Amino acid sequence: MTTLNEGLHPCESLVSEANGERSREAVSIAGTVTACMVLGIVTATGAYVPLAPAASDGSQNAAGIAYGHYDGSVAPVPGVAFVRDCEHAADIVDFGAATAPQIAAATTQLADLGIILR
Repeated sequence: MTTLNEGLHPCESLVSEANGERSREAVSIAGTVTACMVLGIVTATGAYVPLAPAASDGSQNAAGIAYGHYDGSVAPVPGVAFVRDCEHAADIVDFGAATAPQIAAATTQLADLGIILR
């Protein structure tokens, strides 16, 4: 029998958010991003990209969590990110290849934005 693995659905890590869509923001996404992935912002372009703790272009700082799946690998695409005042399930949020100390730093950066991991 074939085993199928289902990926994360858009917004799956969300536990709670502020009224309306106050927690979300329309953003420009560059790179390949999956739902529930922690994002950084490239300072020069303002584009959200997967968190890159070893970078020095701004993307080393956690700036939000992706709402859904986006393929901005060729050119930036419109997307949605949680950027303030929300709670997410810590065991679902994707930090990519970040190490434990980098995850701890990113978790603190998210908390500073009001994004709490439970």
